[in-house]
Amino acid sequence: MAHILILDDVPEILDTMGTFLSAYEHTVSVFTDPRRALDNFPLSHFDLIITDALMPHINGDEFICRLNEMIAPKRIPIIVLSGGATDNKNKSLLNNILKNVDFFLTKPVAPDQLLDTVNRALALQTQSTKDKQFEAVRLGLYKSNARRVL
Repeated sequence: MAHILILDDVPEILDTMGTFLSAYEHTVSVFTDPRRALDNFPLSHFDLIITDALMPHINGDEFICRLNEMIAPKRIPIIVLSGGATDNKNKSLLNNILKNVDFFLTKPVAPDQLLDTVNRALALQTQSTKDKQFEAVRLGLYKSNARRVL
């Protein structure tokens, strides 16, 4: 299925989410430190990013900005989770994050809500790929491997 990067500074959350999504045949790479996630990002292909908003060293907004710089012009769906970013102290951080992500979930997340959001995010990725292929065909840039049978 999909290769998912999960970033959260709470190891128990990583373990729970990683185990849950692995049960649905996703490959999961987990990180507790955003710096390590960014260092390892170029070494793997990810279909989806799930990240916490509030972390030590690098907050979710900075992580997402750096990530987007690394992958531009490609686009990978991003889900942000947070249990504490909804208070008044972190409202501006949350507003910045929401400009650059596809989905936001409040912790704790119910398993069915997580799975539904992951599936919706992956559908965005699939649709984006199909849209790019369609545009390439329309412009005559895409060459199909299909051969004409005589």
